[in-house]
Amino acid sequence: MKILQKKLIVLLCLFSFEGLNAQPGKVDGSIIPSQFVKSVLFGYDIFIKDQPQQNQREIAICSAFNGWLYALYPYFDSNANQDAFTFLRSKDNGASWSILNNGPSGIFHTGIVKLEILACGHDTTNLKVFAGFNIYDTATMERGLLVIRYDKNCVMEGTDFLHEQSVQIRDFEMASDDLYPASNSNSFSLSVVYSKGTLYKDSIVFCSSSNGGISFDTKYKIASSPNYFNKVALAYGHSATCNTGRYFAAWEEKANQISVSGHIYTAHSEPNFNSPFTSPFLVDNLDTSITNRASTPKIACQNNAADNDSSNLTEVVLFEKYLPTTYNFNLAGFYNKKATASNYFQKFTIDASANNKLQPDICFNAFDSTFIVTYFDSTTLKLPYYTHDFNMVNPDTWFELSAGYNDNNNLVAPNPQVVMNFGEQTGMNAWVGIRGTGKGAAMFDAPYIYYTGITENNPDKNKLIVNIFPNPASEFSIIEFDLPRTENVEIDLLNPMGQSLVNMTYPTCSSGKHQVKIDLTRYPADMYIITIHAGDSYSSGKISVIR
Repeated sequence: MKILQKKLIVLLCLFSFEGLNAQPGKVDGSIIPSQFVKSVLFGYDIFIKDQPQQNQREIAICSAFNGWLYALYPYFDSNANQDAFTFLRSKDNGASWSILNNGPSGIFHTGIVKLEILACGHDTTNLKVFAGFNIYDTATMERGLLVIRYDKNCVMEGTDFLHEQSVQIRDFEMASDDLYPASNSNSFSLSVVYSKGTLYKDSIVFCSSSNGGISFDTKYKIASSPNYFNKVALAYGHSATCNTGRYFAAWEEKANQISVSGHIYTAHSEPNFNSPFTSPFLVDNLDTSITNRASTPKIACQNNAADNDSSNLTEVVLFEKYLPTTYNFNLAGFYNKKATASNYFQKFTIDASANNKLQPDICFNAFDSTFIVTYFDSTTLKLPYYTHDFNMVNPDTWFELSAGYNDNNNLVAPNPQVVMNFGEQTGMNAWVGIRGTGKGAAMFDAPYIYYTGITENNPDKNKLIVNIFPNPASEFSIIEFDLPRTENVEIDLLNPMGQSLVNMTYPTCSSGKHQVKIDLTRYPADMYIITIHAGDSYSSGKISVIR
């Protein structure tokens, strides 16, 4: 145990050094060729850092309040013969990434199991980045959990303020109330849940910081069992009625380490974000076809200033369902619209196909009150993108925004993520692709494609620059675009389901800058999509209508 502790301390010291200068991402530009066959809301895959010699086997991303994006990945540095870590930041919504901190860890015989990253704070002076590392000692096989606070440039601040070690820290996840802070946190809270194995009993442990991540001042054991705890998930919930905030956890319990599947439990802090947790509730027992066939839980909660139509907040638990007759997996999901008051969970289905579905992820979009889901369809080698309203009207009908936002089918275990981009007020995605050499590549894409696409032959020939303002808007917005040459232009306003509301056609637009005013007074508050075709160029964006 002391060996791992010393290694964690060394890791802390080495993370305090600032890294290299900025390196651009692979893709730039702002258009997608109209002949490109995929969802119009996604662009080409972006390499977060295109380094073919690196095996980028994990990736974590997050967004700051102002739309700055942060990414963190590990790789093995063959020259130093040890693990290395790279922090990056994007100020252009993921089009390019600059290295903030990079280099070998300085610790031999140590690897990484998982990493997490969160950005918190509401102005650039107090912006903090929190990184969590589950590392193991390859000699002793011990695992430790480390959470470190950084400034906006990913330079470490202070010391190691959460330092948990055990025979086995198997999994962990972080969450924050930064977007809608709990009424009794200062100035925001940060929480971690993790699964911990010991010789005789496993535990699920929750730690929280009420003081903006300065220190973890609350710790609870949520559950314990002689069985095997592994994957965990954590989300923050907030609504108008439940404004003290709660953290919701989900975890899997298996008979032993080699079991393919087991049970999924959930519990939440009550009545505050830092209160003790409710008694664990066994979710998969609600359906006999799923009982003891569940694994890999993910959880998301309504997190905004409104109540749902049950005068509470909505919780969604999503996980893999093992199908023993075919040795495949499907997705299973349950939602609870009275999440703080009851365990009244209802089942839902995202995709009824028989495809093999793995590695789900889910988040909540507070700006349009929707849940966003992605997962790995290993049958089609695609990463779909689905959304659903937070009131779960027609719970088995999810809107498919993309059947697969990834361009290349180089997927083995991509572990796709969907997290919020607060600047664009929508989700963004990261995953790990596999190069022809077998090495991993950290990838990125998002539905706001006006920055991610390029023409295949000449990136500058058909570039289409689009600006939408004011946004959000209540009465009208201006669609501004710049044509490189005279083109036929077609502009569409679509509702969230992709149905056309307004179509405007301009047969011959000369080269240069143009502005089109669009009347929004007849439309209810929602998120709408603008698409623009100009010759063989295409772009799109979103308009948030407020009332």
